[in-house]
Amino acid sequence: MRIKEVIITLLLVLLSGCSEQSDEKTVHLLYGDYPPYYGKSLVNSGPISEIIVESYKLMGYKVKLQYIPSWAASFKMLRQGQYDGLYSAWYRKEREQWFAFSAPMPPNEIGFFKHKNDNISFKTLSDLKPYSVGVILGYSNAPEFEKAQLKIEAVQNDQQNMSRLIMKRIDLAYIDRGVAQYILENEYPDFMDKLEWIPPAIEIANQHIIFSRKADRFQQKLDDFNKGLQMLTEQGRVKIIMQKHGIQKYDFASSRQ
Repeated sequence: MRIKEVIITLLLVLLSGCSEQSDEKTVHLLYGDYPPYYGKSLVNSGPISEIIVESYKLMGYKVKLQYIPSWAASFKMLRQGQYDGLYSAWYRKEREQWFAFSAPMPPNEIGFFKHKNDNISFKTLSDLKPYSVGVILGYSNAPEFEKAQLKIEAVQNDQQNMSRLIMKRIDLAYIDRGVAQYILENEYPDFMDKLEWIPPAIEIANQHIIFSRKADRFQQKLDDFNKGLQMLTEQGRVKIIMQKHGIQKYDFASSRQ
């Protein structure tokens, strides 16, 4: 009996060790809707999601994704350390007190959309003070944009922002160029030739995973992601993933070169 008890004890210890090792190699991330880059309805939750999962896979991790439609809610949950990280976010210095930033992923090109028949242009952001500008609640906009103190109207998401622009409830939508193009193509195709981008972009902002400084082993999980992302990039797979999702037609930031 004693030998049997010893064997059972050893098996339990081994199983417990395997379980702990499995937990150590799991990362829990929050995400929302930001098509065409990521979103619940996209194939594999979108190219950014796939890049993240494949980068971690190269490092032996399992990734558990939790969809939260509200950016503000997910941001609050992450600050409290309820999850390891959230994607994607733009670098802002003030966020470093709560979060650590991953290596950069493919960027966003942020600026303005308007109706083609509206004679709106600008040399400085101050030129846009007479106009109403739609923004997203909870987003951290470019410092130059914030300093301009434009007449802003906040909504919950980019779809609402573009919808209000289409209905002329606002004069300008402040939005990622690819996101706006995706929304027009998939939700408002009749307005594809009625709205246009106003150059130049206000900001070219890299996308990052942000890791909660309250999360267990956050630095290790961040470092391992960065290593995996570098490997994935060197293999040429980041570009392949973006092309597979048709993202190159929205990749205005790189096509401007």
